[in-house]
Amino acid sequence: MFASSCKRLEALGLAPGDNAPPFTVVDLEGKDFDLQSLKGKTVLLNFWAPWCAPCVQEMPELETLSKKLAPKGLVVVGVAVDEHVSSIINFQKKAGLSFLLVVDGDRNVSNSYKVKGYPESFFIDKDGKVVLFHDPETGDATVRIVGPRSWSSTEMISTIEAFL
Repeated sequence: MFASSCKRLEALGLAPGDNAPPFTVVDLEGKDFDLQSLKGKTVLLNFWAPWCAPCVQEMPELETLSKKLAPKGLVVVGVAVDEHVSSIINFQKKAGLSFLLVVDGDRNVSNSYKVKGYPESFFIDKDGKVVLFHDPETGDATVRIVGPRSWSSTEMISTIEAFL
């Protein structure tokens, strides 16, 4: 059963234990950000856009999650797929977001992760490997979390803490 599940996951482009596709982009201050710089930390990589209603809906949840679990080693990285950096900055200020936001205006990073829609999220472990995540909202084991989540729910936080 597990082998057939992994084959389905591989068909999506990434399988548990795969190296996370590396990338370098800019943050909202125009500084280079390299995913490799987070090796040794667990990363929640969230692909989103300021024009995406479900993305906007889950941003406060991600902010709460980041604040609760950053001290335990979780780094939330929002990969914005909007080429208008000013739109992303305006959204960040309006929403009061403090977690790291980076820009993927040309969608090269999204393409390397084979993102199909937004929001879409991935967990990357301390060794830079894609994590099989047991999503408490759907009951599914997946590497690709599609759609908004209640990231700050007690059940979600407990699930994430288990692999930090």
